[in-house]
Amino acid sequence: MTVHELSRLDARRLVGKLDATADRKAGVLRVEAVHQDAPFDKTMTAAVESEIKDLAHWLELDLTRETH
Repeated sequence: MTVHELSRLDARRLVGKLDATADRKAGVLRVEAVHQDAPFDKTMTAAVESEIKDLAHWLELDLTRETH
């Protein structure tokens, strides 16, 4: 499994990193973890979740979350 690290940019500052795998064969974007550079408030959490959903849509993949 390949893990990609992506960063979310908010008003010129990085807010966290996304560990995810785009599994095209299975048709899914698997989110392993969201690492917060600083604790997210409700607004930032919603914005990050929206960005993740937009990424999955852009990649034309279904979104799944890995639970450990």
